[in-house]
Amino acid sequence: FYSELTHILKQYYENRYLIDALEHTTSELMEKMVSIVEFEARIVKETQKLLEMADLIKFAKGTSTEVDSGKALSQAVDIVNYTKIIINQGENT
Repeated sequence: FYSELTHILKQYYENRYLIDALEHTTSELMEKMVSIVEFEARIVKETQKLLEMADLIKFAKGTSTEVDSGKALSQAVDIVNYTKIIINQGENT
């Protein structure tokens, strides 16, 4: 679950911000995000928290409950919803 979730989030960052997120480790991606002005500090912090938790589960054999997984999914969705580009369709300006 966490491998797929982090892959999707990193792929979103690649498409949205044109960075090589999938090629970076968590710490490398955090350094990259801090250097890009479009990333608000809140988003960097939330992304770091999510990716570090996923790394612990994926690589250190940490445990996760269904509740933890649900929270991680909600957090990723919130990040995407907050950072997505909204195109106003149908407006006559």
